[in-house]
Amino acid sequence: MSQRLNYWRLEVKRAFFRLPQLAAGAMILTLFLGLTASFAGERLYGDSALGRITIGVILSGEDEQEKMLVQMLSHMESVESICDFQYMTEAEAEEAFRNHKIYGALYLPEGLIQGIINGSNPPIRVRLEGGGLENRIFKELTQAGARILGSAQAGIYAGDQLLHESEMEERIGQLEQDLNEIYINNSLNRENLFRETQVSATGDLSPLQFYGTSILILYLLLLSVPVSSYLKPESAVMVQKLKLLGIGAWTGTAAKLTGLWILMLIGGLLFFAAACWAGIFLWSPFALGILALLCLGTAAMALFIFEAAGNGMGGIILLFLGTVVLHLFSGGILPSVFLPSTVREISVFLPNAILMKGAGLLVLGPDQMVWCLPVAGLILFFYILTVGVRRR
Repeated sequence: MSQRLNYWRLEVKRAFFRLPQLAAGAMILTLFLGLTASFAGERLYGDSALGRITIGVILSGEDEQEKMLVQMLSHMESVESICDFQYMTEAEAEEAFRNHKIYGALYLPEGLIQGIINGSNPPIRVRLEGGGLENRIFKELTQAGARILGSAQAGIYAGDQLLHESEMEERIGQLEQDLNEIYINNSLNRENLFRETQVSATGDLSPLQFYGTSILILYLLLLSVPVSSYLKPESAVMVQKLKLLGIGAWTGTAAKLTGLWILMLIGGLLFFAAACWAGIFLWSPFALGILALLCLGTAAMALFIFEAAGNGMGGIILLFLGTVVLHLFSGGILPSVFLPSTVREISVFLPNAILMKGAGLLVLGPDQMVWCLPVAGLILFFYILTVGVRRR
């Protein structure tokens, strides 16, 4: 028993000799990844990416009804928020297109309102220039408007057909008037028909907090690179001598994991302090406990990677590539809502995603303590895998 304790103490002491390498690597990673997190958050939810869309409206004549229709549409909430309509002639529209002053144009035919009422539906010509985001948004708006109009007219036609079959043709005019009022009122006030729910690609965390937790996990995993000399697997001769002393794979793995965990915790405190100073995390005893758990989880994962690689250089390459790829598929670089559905289904089971979920406790506090359980399971999983690799 004393030999095992001595070996444990020697592994921890050997880890402390890597503190200078750890400090240099931690400062470089903190600076680089901290700037990356800040810029990523601003790019995801910074200033609006979509400017206002200016649309030209070309009337067939001085039809006041058509102007009223355009004004009505322009004051609908979804349209008013991004579109500005300008009345102009065809010549003025051509000039505006050449000077890139408008993104699109609506050419309203003569008798548009009467055509909608009697069902002849004269087509509105829509012209779009280029393939930018603004044009795609306006195209979606026009297609949605056509679908709304189509569903409204389908209701009117169905009502007319019902009155014809019921031999109540004298009530058709009143029915059409009533339905037109209902559809117009619902179209103008349709925002009142829905419960508004604000959603975010980063879930319960703000963009800065999300990227703060993401970069923290990436930082802890890459922190193993500066101390890679400590993680090099023992030679076959060393393993045999340890076995003669009664120190097997279980004890050897636990001792090295303890040493790496201490290094991770020291380096993690540096990043955590910087994040608290930046207002991303809040300093508390609970947060320190979560940080210690995360450091143990990343240490277990990094130790397994180096043991599986079989040498220091292979471990560095495998750790770096594996970390970046897993972080991408876990939604750490781009939030998972932007990833393909098949990737989202498996991402929740990836190690980086589990660690990032646990890192969310640094922001959300002890109300979500259940997130600690997957992290604890991940530590046990990689510890057992490492023992199996050392026994090969």
